[in-house]
Amino acid sequence: MIAVVLDTSIVVSAMIAPNGNEAAVLSLALQGQLAMCLSPVLLAEYQDVLHRPRLKLRPSEIEAVLANIRVVSRMVQPTETLEISCDEADNRI
Repeated sequence: MIAVVLDTSIVVSAMIAPNGNEAAVLSLALQGQLAMCLSPVLLAEYQDVLHRPRLKLRPSEIEAVLANIRVVSRMVQPTETLEISCDEADNRI
């Protein structure tokens, strides 16, 4: 099985455009066809970004998706810090 780490923009796009490619990728992960991996920091970032008012997402939808992500994902604790990207948040991916 392919292991994936989904950037926050993928999760956000999946929520905004449920018929888009990003939604298809998230759906594959939620169905267990991809092994989704994430860290507590990345999960917190998903939560923070999805709750931004400008996205106009319903809190109940956000919580449902996050709950499903928690159920299917393998939680990992990174042991190394990368400094590849000039955007610190991208180094987590």
